[in-house]
Amino acid sequence: MQQAAQFDDGLAAMIRRDDPGPAATFIRLNAAGPGIADKATLPDGSVDQSRVTDADLLSLTQAHWPIVAALYPDGSTP
Repeated sequence: MQQAAQFDDGLAAMIRRDDPGPAATFIRLNAAGPGIADKATLPDGSVDQSRVTDADLLSLTQAHWPIVAALYPDGSTP
């Protein structure tokens, strides 16, 4: 939601409306972001999602914004 305030495009409108389509897209892309799995995985192989910081998610969301915006150019689900 924070990044939706920074942009004035169809994607930002969808995020502000709480449309689940782009939110799910960001979740998938951010989860697959470089180093995120390594950061969240503990030495014993278990996962601790709290090791992924807000700053990690912010930088991934900012990097993915143009990609996701291209999927929803007019602010509607394809």
